[in-house]
Amino acid sequence: MATAGNRGSAGTEYRPGLQSQEGSLSGMACAVKEKAQDLASTVTSKAENAWDSTKQMGSAVADTAENAWEQATDFMRRYPIATMCVGFGFGFLCARLMEDMGSSRFGRGMRGFYPNYSGGQYESNAGRQN
Repeated sequence: MATAGNRGSAGTEYRPGLQSQEGSLSGMACAVKEKAQDLASTVTSKAENAWDSTKQMGSAVADTAENAWEQATDFMRRYPIATMCVGFGFGFLCARLMEDMGSSRFGRGMRGFYPNYSGGQYESNAGRQN
């Protein structure tokens, strides 16, 4: 009669080659685990390197922008009248551009937006010829 001690695992018979297969599977699992850990550490180090280089590039861009701002403010302090003239010219150009955009977008004033609008009164389309 078989007792609990000599049944083997899960009630199967003892096979001499089974233990060697389990050993080789265990070795393969350990090898796969080590490879996965190596891959994870490699990915982590690459991500850290990318983050460090991104921080360095961001710092360089910030330094360049700061230098450009300092140079611009120094120029404005050195030549205030020229700066004022450039500001007025830029404002004038922006106003003209916005005026031109408005007239092409809406025709002549409110007429482009409201087709029947005629200076305060709406016209009917009944007596109108196109």
